[in-house]
Amino acid sequence: MGPEGSTTAIREMDPVPGGRFAITVTLPNGFSVDIEGEYITVEPPTRLSHTWLVEGDDTETTVTIELRPMGEGTQLVLVHAGFTEATDRDQNDGGWRHQIDRLTALLEASSPIR
Repeated sequence: MGPEGSTTAIREMDPVPGGRFAITVTLPNGFSVDIEGEYITVEPPTRLSHTWLVEGDDTETTVTIELRPMGEGTQLVLVHAGFTEATDRDQNDGGWRHQIDRLTALLEASSPIR
């Protein structure tokens, strides 16, 4: 997660409803941020939702990811909801778009699974 050159350390991950996750994202400049949450919905292979709380922030938000069949491929739908400030929403929107772009590049560079 984060911009190019960032690292993400998984401190906790229990992907079951009610399970928790905790990660630390370290940016290239050395700044680190802790993010944690609780899994709400875990429906492999189509749906995942969890809460999202950034260290130092008072607002807990919700992330929902759905994978939907689309022709011969798959559509990824990501909704990050519950922001109280437009600036926070917009900043997260840019971050998620960057992550999806990185995932797309990785998948396009890979051989198709057969």
